[in-house]
Amino acid sequence: MEFNLIRRKEWAEAVLNKLYVGNAYSIEPLLTQIEVSQYRDIKLQWLRNKDNEPQITPIYLKEDVVKSFVTKTSHELNDLYKEWGIESL
Repeated sequence: MEFNLIRRKEWAEAVLNKLYVGNAYSIEPLLTQIEVSQYRDIKLQWLRNKDNEPQITPIYLKEDVVKSFVTKTSHELNDLYKEWGIESL
């Protein structure tokens, strides 16, 4: 599904670039800042390599379900940002 979104959405490259330059934070005691940063870099490199695209039609995660999840989650995240006094992105 990631490849479908990246290939077809005009905002995809801007989002990937923001992820690349964004700060990575630790998730103590599970992950250090370095581990989070390394995972981000590996994932972004993997997503940008067209050879990794599975070339299959998704049958379980349909785009409308993913869009609904993203919309709902982004609203929840913005509500949390307001609650925590953080400016949303």
